Amino acid sequence: MTRNTARLHLFLARDLILGEQQLTASETGMSMEWWDLPEAVQAAYDGRLTLPGASLGILVAARHLSTE
Repeated sequence: MTRNTARLHLFLARDLILGEQQLTASETGMSMEWWDLPEAVQAAYDGRLTLPGASLGILVAARHLSTE
């Protein structure tokens, strides 16, 4: 079993406004999708998220927001 020692920093941003996507040279070919939280939670469960740590971040945010 391989141990992952990556450190994740999770931030919750609210009231964002979708703007024009501006990619850097190292981000060429990347795309962005805008999901509401329930859809993002479902994507975390069904494997549509491909960024390491993304599922964790979405589920932690959903849990935090449900307890406010």
